[in-house]
Amino acid sequence: MVYIALLRGINVSGQKIIKMTDLKALCETLGYTDVQTYIQSGNIVFRSSPTTTTLLKEQLQNAIKEKFGFDVPICLYTLTDFTAILQQNTLYAQEKENQLYLTYLNEGADFTLQADIESKMNEGDQLIFTPQAVYIYVPQGYGKTKLTNTFIETKLKTEATTRNWKTSNKLVEIGQQLL
Repeated sequence: MVYIALLRGINVSGQKIIKMTDLKALCETLGYTDVQTYIQSGNIVFRSSPTTTTLLKEQLQNAIKEKFGFDVPICLYTLTDFTAILQQNTLYAQEKENQLYLTYLNEGADFTLQADIESKMNEGDQLIFTPQAVYIYVPQGYGKTKLTNTFIETKLKTEATTRNWKTSNKLVEIGQQLL
């Protein structure tokens, strides 16, 4: 089965540095095959025997902590589930592609403070909430929004990690090549 893992907060501002070659090698020692990483932000596409994403996530988190000495939150999906998340996006339009982001949520998000998140929107921003992701369109750019990953994590009380639309689609493309 093909899986996609999104690591949160690695290789940012000199913190939690993991070389992608080292990450790939670590995944291979766990028995994952056809391991591919994409850009330096901690995106991994791989094959593994069918199991629960929870078990794979825990296995990978534990291995990273043991090898690199720090905790890394991970969102992990089957290729099928990841693709379905992208297909649920009703904000997509070609002209919006460069301002479109997905904040992937771990299970258990608490949406009671959703209005607090919406109150921080800039003019023109758009949000869609689902149990798996928050779709964010920020026409002024992600660097100018208050709708950051940390803010959303705090308000929804769950671990999350954000990727842009192009990266998300590239991960699906890589995963489909492994089928």
